[in-house]
Amino acid sequence: MLWHAWLLYDLIMLLARNEEYLATSPSELLALFYDGPRWLQVLWAVAVFNGVLGSAMLVMRKANAVRNLVVFFGASLACSIYNFSAILDFAGPVGPMLSALELLVALGFVFYASDLKERGVLR
Repeated sequence: MLWHAWLLYDLIMLLARNEEYLATSPSELLALFYDGPRWLQVLWAVAVFNGVLGSAMLVMRKANAVRNLVVFFGASLACSIYNFSAILDFAGPVGPMLSALELLVALGFVFYASDLKERGVLR
């Protein structure tokens, strides 16, 4: 839940254009978010909100958590694929490796929730 709460905080700060928060971000990363297509920003917001909902539903032991976490993973994957070359350009090989790690964590949430659902923990 903390993972998704941090993503939500980050999204809110980006959308609010909080200067103090954004001062620590590389300008290339900010340009990727602000100068990119609007659908990409919407897709990232969909990912973040589904991640928050999915993790909250896990805590409440709701079976719908699986669906939300699958949407979170899929939207995150689409954003990562679209941004791959831009991230590689300004962050080098570390950027795509961090994206891959984030996707593995997202996929781990999906498998964890699916396993809980199969075992009847989620209703």
